[in-house]
Amino acid sequence: MILKNFKEEIEKVIKEHENDIINFYTRPSSFFSSNYSQYFVYNQCTYYPKGISKKLAIQMEKELNLAKSIRDYDVLENRAIHSLKMYLFNYRPCLVQHRDAHSLINKGLFCIPDRITAYFKDYLDKYNIDYNNPSEVFANLDKLNYEKEEFINQIRKETQK
Repeated sequence: MILKNFKEEIEKVIKEHENDIINFYTRPSSFFSSNYSQYFVYNQCTYYPKGISKKLAIQMEKELNLAKSIRDYDVLENRAIHSLKMYLFNYRPCLVQHRDAHSLINKGLFCIPDRITAYFKDYLDKYNIDYNNPSEVFANLDKLNYEKEEFINQIRKETQK
């Protein structure tokens, strides 16, 4: 699920970091500021600047050949980014919300609630919470967790149909 004004929001961030790999959904249960890192944690919505995808795909294939046991895409991408000495920009708050209850890679793994984030921008906007003010976020965490739980309940109902 993407936030209401996704296109405008994502274009603003891309304009500021147009030469960077940008991850718009990462570490869903952790509060942190936007930052540079060499590590993907949940690859749900990522921007790749022109020219990066092919280089990254070639390195990912090399990494897969080195370690046949890798089955998580984000782990494979982590290794490739690290090997290429690249960094990605982890943007917060999350501009997307994990929608499905099942992992596409680990077949049969039911992912609720660990892939649903309370730090989804639509939730913050609903309560007029400034994500860049940690005190404000933590003072309103019960509201954000309520939205998260409502979303989880909605997915559970849909999954049971």
